Amino acid sequence: MNTTIETAHDDLTLGNREGWTMAHEAACNRGDLPEGFDKWDVSDKNGCSIAHMAAIYGNLPSNFDQWELADNRGRTVAHEAARRGSLPAEFDRWEMADEYGRTVAHEYVNHGGSFPATSTLWTMADITGWTVAHAAITHAHGLPMDFDLWEMSTLNGRTVAEAYTRYHEIPAGFDWIGLHQQPLPGLPF
Repeated sequence: MNTTIETAHDDLTLGNREGWTMAHEAACNRGDLPEGFDKWDVSDKNGCSIAHMAAIYGNLPSNFDQWELADNRGRTVAHEAARRGSLPAEFDRWEMADEYGRTVAHEYVNHGGSFPATSTLWTMADITGWTVAHAAITHAHGLPMDFDLWEMSTLNGRTVAEAYTRYHEIPAGFDWIGLHQQPLPGLPF
C-alpha cells in the first residue's frame, strides 16, 4: 500500500546537519511526497536535491520541469533521469554538462538511449574530447547503422572508429582508407 506522508511541505524540508530531509527520504521510498510538492530544489550539503533523489529512484512527477537543478559537481536532475531512462519524450536539454563536461546526452546513450545518425548531438564532447558517439559505442547498442562520424577523436587522438573496434566487431566492408586522427573541431583546448 502506498501511503503518502501527510505533513506540511515546510516540515518535510527540515534537514539534519548534513542537509538530508524527510522529503529526500520520501523521494527515495516510493515517491511518497504530498500532492503539489514544490520544494524540489532543497539540497543536502553535497547539493543533492530532493529532485535528484526522486530522479534516481524514478519518482519524479510527470509534470516535473526543473531539469537544470545541479549538485555540487554539476550533475543535473536530467543526468540522473537519463541514467535511469526516465526522461520525457519531449526532453531537449541534452547540452547540460557536469564539471567534467559530460552532458545529459552522454548519460542517455550510456544507458541505452540513441539519437538519429544525422543528429549533431553525437559531436558533443566532455573535457577530454570523449564525444557522445564514443560513449555510445562502449555499450551493446552501439551506434546507428548509418552513422558516419568515425573520424572524431578525443584530445589524445582516439577516434570513434578505433574505440569502436575495442567493443565491437569491425563492420564488414568498413572503409578505413582516409580515416585519420584529428581533434574534434570547436574544442577550446
